[in-house]
Formats: sequence, C-alpha cells, structure tokens
Amino acid sequence: MPHVLLASGDWHFRALVRAQLIEEGIEAEAHETAREALNGITGLRKLPALIVADLAGSPHPAAGIDLLARWTPILPVWIVLPHTMKVDRPIEHLGFDRVIYRPLDLATLVQEIKERSGL
Repeated sequence: MPHVLLASGDWHFRALVRAQLIEEGIEAEAHETAREALNGITGLRKLPALIVADLAGSPHPAAGIDLLARWTPILPVWIVLPHTMKVDRPIEHLGFDRVIYRPLDLATLVQEIKERSGL
C-alpha cells in the first residue's frame, strides 16, 4: 500500500484529502506543517511514495519551499500554492515533482495522487 504524507495548515484540505486517499486504498498521514510531516519520516521503515504540502495557508511559505526543496532529490514532492503568491525566485527549478496553484479541485488532486502512487 502506498504511503503519502500530507501537510497543510488548512484542516479542511488535510481532512478531505486524507479521507479520500484512505478510501482509494492509499495510506495517508496528515500534518499541520511541512516540518511536522518531514520530522515523521525518520520514524518510518520505508520512505513515503509522495509528499503533498499545501503552503497556501502557511505564515512562512518561503521557508516551507526551502525546507521541502531539500527533500526533492530523495522523494517526489508536490507543493500547493495560492495563485496570488509572490516568490522571490522561480520555484519551478527547485526539483519539485509538481507545483500546483489554488484554487484546485480536491477530487482531481486525489485522482492525480492515486495515479502517481501507481494505483
């Protein structure tokens, strides 16, 4: 069973995506911040298939981007950003598997995660 880590300060996003992934047969672990999600990796026996981090509600999205970019050589990382977010450098070249902008359809996101996880 694939394992996906979710991170989002938006509890609706976390809860809805996690619940739907579990329904689809994917083990999903949800955290409030990217740092919490990544700290949990050290206790896992195997690495997650994917990290999905919603930085739209983060008080420090640039710090989240930097933290997550360090993991891109090891794991596929998707980040979700608000479409109005201004960043000081192009993030498309930081190694993220996907950069997704809000608004987004959660059902489509879950389907894309399912396909990425090989189900």
